Amino acid sequence: MNREHQSSEFLNFAIKRNGFTVLEVIVAIFIFGCISAALVKTLSTADRIRGRASFISETTILAQNEAERLRNAASFKTEVLDCTYIATVNSRSYSVERRIIDIETGILENKNIPEIELAIKTELSDSGYIYFRFLQGFSW
Repeated sequence: MNREHQSSEFLNFAIKRNGFTVLEVIVAIFIFGCISAALVKTLSTADRIRGRASFISETTILAQNEAERLRNAASFKTEVLDCTYIATVNSRSYSVERRIIDIETGILENKNIPEIELAIKTELSDSGYIYFRFLQGFSW
């Protein structure tokens, strides 16, 4: 009988230690949820920053291309006019507005070199315009 009593205690002990309590499961789910929420927040912030960096990089490429066009126009003494056009970089469309601003600069002997402003905005989002300014044939 002593042996039967010992095996019965062993079985009770084994049954009690065989799983997790409800409290342990709730605490584990809470910890997992907190870590998951922090990770999702970090990933969404990183994605937003990556998207903004991509937008700035692509608009800079468009501005460099436009500056090169302006240099070519200045070297051939071609008139540059206001315009708006759609450009595509990496399968994303951008609206590019070019405006001519006449100012008196006093650079060299030319008293009237036009200043050119570019306003670039993506077609799909409301992230705002990025502005660039050039002197025709120069950039700063």
